[in-house]
Amino acid sequence: MIDITLGSFGLLEIITNWEVYFEPSLSGHRHILFTLLGSVPVSPIRNPRGSNWGSFRQSLTDRLEMGPEMNMKDENGLEAAIH
Repeated sequence: MIDITLGSFGLLEIITNWEVYFEPSLSGHRHILFTLLGSVPVSPIRNPRGSNWGSFRQSLTDRLEMGPEMNMKDENGLEAAIH
């Protein structure tokens, strides 16, 4: 089997110590380990403290109550499943 790692020329300058890890990965692929030089700015994707947990719980309960009766074979059913 051949494993391929895709990247860009810009990454060539910051990737070091690239190697295939031979410990079992529980899939048909091996883990690939490497080190990135420098730092990457990290920005939070969302702030859970700003979440309305009461609304979330009610929405989740409503969706779970729909259960297997939810018909996802038409546009209306799909729309209901994602909202």
